[in-house]
Amino acid sequence: MQSPFTSRAVVLQSLLGGECYGLEMLDRLKRKMNTKAGKKIRFYQGSIYPVLRSMEDEGLLASRVRKQDPKRGGRPRIYFKLTARGKRAALDYRTVALGFYKGKKRR
Repeated sequence: MQSPFTSRAVVLQSLLGGECYGLEMLDRLKRKMNTKAGKKIRFYQGSIYPVLRSMEDEGLLASRVRKQDPKRGGRPRIYFKLTARGKRAALDYRTVALGFYKGKKRR
């Protein structure tokens, strides 16, 4: 298993909170990363979509296209959610990460 502190692991953890589209995920991750110690993982619009597509190709995510409201206009949004395999991977990463923190001594 890869480190539980990678961009993939963070995306999987974010999607445990439910499906979302790319920009919404960026907002979730920025909020989470700004309130946690892990400020070293940064996401930008141009980098989140390749990660999402790669994870979808591996069967960890599924996507659906939702057309925009004609009143608002804009492009259709692509929503991503965890597959059963993705949920297992997310929970595995979480278990490893929690084990890391439990094993660490407090100062």
